[in-house]
Amino acid sequence: MSITSASGIAARAGMGILLRTSYTLGDDLRTGKLVQWLPEYCAGRLQVLLVYPSRKLVSAKVRAFVDFMTQVFPDPAADPWLSVL
Repeated sequence: MSITSASGIAARAGMGILLRTSYTLGDDLRTGKLVQWLPEYCAGRLQVLLVYPSRKLVSAKVRAFVDFMTQVFPDPAADPWLSVL
């Protein structure tokens, strides 16, 4: 993902700091366009919830998506976008 907001453009230009989710900054951090400052500071965590009507009547598409998400994100407390840095 790229940052297209005015604050993101300003931060890339070295005009200040930016507080955003690691998900939206992952590519810029990985490529060095932005650097992580105060890595010990955490502004909070966001939850991603998978909600579906019933365990009994789950369609194959929904089941495949749930299986995919649990394989890609096995540790819900981890931050996969920062762990690759």
